Amino acid sequence: EGTGLFTVGDQEIEASAGQIVIVPPHTPHKFTNLGPGPLETTDIHENGSFITEWLE
Repeated sequence: EGTGLFTVGDQEIEASAGQIVIVPPHTPHKFTNLGPGPLETTDIHENGSFITEWLE
C-alpha cells in the first residue's frame, strides 16, 4: 500500500504496491513515504538480524 522513495546507496527508486527493492549487504539505505496515506513495507533479512544505524 502506498508509494515510497527508496534511496539505496546513491540511487533513488520510486516504488509502489507490488514492487520489490533489493538492497545489497552493507549498503546504506532509507525510504520516505511519498503519499498522503500510509506506506506499508515488508522487510526480509537473509541473515536473520536487523541492525539499525541512523545516518544523517
